[in-house]
Amino acid sequence: MALTEKYAPQALPTCLPVVATLDDYLPHIAKLAGITQLTSKIGRKTFATLKIFQGVPQRQVMLATGHTTEKSFNRYLGIDEQELVDIYRRTARRI
Repeated sequence: MALTEKYAPQALPTCLPVVATLDDYLPHIAKLAGITQLTSKIGRKTFATLKIFQGVPQRQVMLATGHTTEKSFNRYLGIDEQELVDIYRRTARRI
């Protein structure tokens, strides 16, 4: 509430100030969310993980994060390739 009241006179479309980079927004977002530590890497990793679990094709998420190989992307997300294979086998349609 304090941040909303602080920036209300500026008539911004959000309760956050206008800043140049994502890293400048993060302290404000962390305060609003009650998070003590928030970095752009955590934000990007969270974005990528959520998009994968929402069903966005991996290649599209890789383009957004700048990864060029599936191996580096999986390592970035903390995904074990064997775990992926096991998940695919369990969820694949049986014909």
